Amino acid sequence: MDNRKSVSQVFAVLYVVGIGLLVLGFMLLVPPGSRNDVAWLDFIVVCIIYSINFPVIATWRLRGGNFSQKIPGIAILLVADPIYVVLALGVAVRGLVYGLSFRLQLVLQLALIFGSVVVVAVGWMASLRVKEVADEEQSKLESLQRLKQSLVLCEVAMASLEPVWNRERMLVRKLKEDSRYLSPCAEAAVTSYEEEMIALLQEICLLAESNDPIRLKSDLHSQIEKCERLMAYRQRALIQQGEQG
Repeated sequence: MDNRKSVSQVFAVLYVVGIGLLVLGFMLLVPPGSRNDVAWLDFIVVCIIYSINFPVIATWRLRGGNFSQKIPGIAILLVADPIYVVLALGVAVRGLVYGLSFRLQLVLQLALIFGSVVVVAVGWMASLRVKEVADEEQSKLESLQRLKQSLVLCEVAMASLEPVWNRERMLVRKLKEDSRYLSPCAEAAVTSYEEEMIALLQEICLLAESNDPIRLKSDLHSQIEKCERLMAYRQRALIQQGEQG
């Protein structure tokens, strides 16, 4: 973290020095009598081009998130930036060669800036959409993964019970086997089935760990039956999803 901060500080100094050199070059190369509105406009355009393409700023626009989330930003950097630079400098050069009026050049430069902002906004929205899809997929995987882990823990907890509970152990083992064939799904109903099963499995684990004959006799089988019903609902939702697909 300290190294990154130090590098950022160095590049910040370099950026300021670069702006200073641009100002110095403008003052030395453009005579006072020629520093009209067009000259100042061209100078501002050069400063904008320098700023949006400075290494630190370009890196800042791309940092954060995984690679798939950076793709829109990379597209902006590799396509939109060069196009804007070429067009902006082209307007400045044509204005100098053909003596275009300040107002016309100002309108053209503002139009280019507006177009660039639109492209940046589109890229930003695309990045957000990519992130939303990635988060949704991750959520689907997490819910199903937690269900499978709960079944494993439940099977382990029931392994210590007496042989009289072998039938219940087999039912839990069957639930675990059924979970292997489940596919991730982000529908609210499907997620609710998984969350209810996870809660029931946690209760079953507590029952098994307590090894209380009275509680086991009154609650264990009924809890497992509830899990079986929820698993059937979950499987049915998977079949319906496949038919709709």
